Amino acid sequence: MRTFYLIILSFLYSNVNISISNVSFENGYVEISIESDEDIIGFQFQIEASPELQAEFSVEDLDLEELDYFEQELTGYNSQTAFMPDIENSFTLFGNEEGFIIGFGLNDVAITPIPASSNPIVLLRVPWTFNIEQSGTIGIGEEARFITPGIGGLPPQYVQTTFTQEYQLSNTDIDIPLEFELNKAFPNPFNPITRISYGLPKGVDVRLDIYDVNGRHIKGLEDAFKTAGYYSINWDAKDESGLPVSTGLYIYQLIAGNHILSEKVSLIK
Repeated sequence: MRTFYLIILSFLYSNVNISISNVSFENGYVEISIESDEDIIGFQFQIEASPELQAEFSVEDLDLEELDYFEQELTGYNSQTAFMPDIENSFTLFGNEEGFIIGFGLNDVAITPIPASSNPIVLLRVPWTFNIEQSGTIGIGEEARFITPGIGGLPPQYVQTTFTQEYQLSNTDIDIPLEFELNKAFPNPFNPITRISYGLPKGVDVRLDIYDVNGRHIKGLEDAFKTAGYYSINWDAKDESGLPVSTGLYIYQLIAGNHILSEKVSLIK
């Protein structure tokens, strides 16, 4: 009876507050922060955006046998900020383009809990794209769950979760590029994932392709109409057939309307 009583008290009097703390239009990410009464060893939540934003998130399902997520910088932004900037890299992430995200520690990895903090700490910066010509809101769904370590031999427990109000997005606040841009891939050199970002001053048909130094087509990354704004996408060092490519220098080319831009990126193993 005493054990049950302690579990109930932990659920009632411990709390995690989760919020969208920032949206970077130029660097293309949504920032999620938390305040927590307890250390956290796992989490699950849904990022929810207004339908008119047509949001897509790029935390993709990962094959854990092929990729240690945190051996790489995954933001692809101009800064060196890590994907989980305030958190030690003991978590593995899963997710999909609809914004559903799970974070946990693998069984064979020592978990360093996310420490309790009464001040907001950045949990994740999630790359995304959306219709930059629309206004709307973005927030966290009501089914968010956080797990705290068990104490005194008790199993891990869910923690009560609260939410701040939705983050308002207005197209009047968005910095649209003055010209077509193709940025340096990051990281560069890379292994096995690099992120390529580009900017469009107006809506156009876009192609983004990878070539080797002999001009042989390796993989197409984008082939669609895009509205004005900033975009980014990962290349996982695989060709069109899904096979890993060799170490070496590669060229990525952006064709946006009548504009053609190219940059180089180096794969090392």
